[in-house]
Amino acid sequence: MVLFLAAWALPLGPLRPPVRKALRPPLSVLGLDASWDFYAPNPATGSIDVYANVLRPDGSRERYDFPDTTDNFVGTYWTARWAEYEESLAFNPSLRSLAAARIARETTSEVPITAVEILLRRAPTGRWSVGDPLWGPEELLYRLDLNEAE
Repeated sequence: MVLFLAAWALPLGPLRPPVRKALRPPLSVLGLDASWDFYAPNPATGSIDVYANVLRPDGSRERYDFPDTTDNFVGTYWTARWAEYEESLAFNPSLRSLAAARIARETTSEVPITAVEILLRRAPTGRWSVGDPLWGPEELLYRLDLNEAE
């Protein structure tokens, strides 16, 4: 791991581009290919929350949240990766149908599912700031309607 990071941090020069190109796939899988682009020149000015509602024939709905476990270092890393996934769903429409289908498959119950809605809320605060964000209204990003026979 240290070797990967040391190679990634090579100074500007002719070796840096090919080394980074070779290292990008494994570092991306590990979530270690981050850059300072998040912080500068225009840092994030708000938070997003992406979640799903699983709808039932009786009109009830069950909220599906992506994992959030920040009780230790590993949990914090795990949560940060899910936060990146939520951001991808918010800004990349091509991923939403796959996410809705997966949520429908993973939601187990005796009662059938009629639809899965992926929703977004925004808040004008930093994600890890003190206190709960002041969330704005829900925005429907995607709806997957399912046949009652499924």
